[in-house]
Amino acid sequence: MKAFTSFPRAVAGITLAALSLIGVHPAVADSPAMLQLDVTQSGIAGATGHRWTLHDSGQLERYSLGPGGRVTLEQAWRPNKARRQQLQQLATALCTPALPARLGAEPPVNPLTVSLSAPGCRTTLHLPGGSALDASALAPDAPAPARQLLALARLLQQTDAGR
Repeated sequence: MKAFTSFPRAVAGITLAALSLIGVHPAVADSPAMLQLDVTQSGIAGATGHRWTLHDSGQLERYSLGPGGRVTLEQAWRPNKARRQQLQQLATALCTPALPARLGAEPPVNPLTVSLSAPGCRTTLHLPGGSALDASALAPDAPAPARQLLALARLLQQTDAGR
């Protein structure tokens, strides 16, 4: 009898894994993304990194980004309300009509790229390859949006680590 009760769970798990591989996530299908942030490092094999997606429902997802456009869901969870509000406030402060589509010149070799996409807002920050996601990666005269975008990326990484 036990085999019959675990079989539907196994099928459901395999189905969700298969849907994840093709980019369909039933748990949040009806919840639009409030913000999406990609942090990628270019290299010989292509760009690799992570994507964080915060949905209106409050669910936060972390994806692994691989060469050839491979996107794999790694984790999904609901951060606490205070952290969700903090993420939303940072994104809202950043997404103004004056926000340029590109921040910083693209380095000639293996750039680190931080890309934000939110409703009515899209920007990309280019940093030299191997840069850390902190203010040391920016020129002293870097514009405020570049600093805010790095702060948002760091907050997502901290949310990811602390869950």
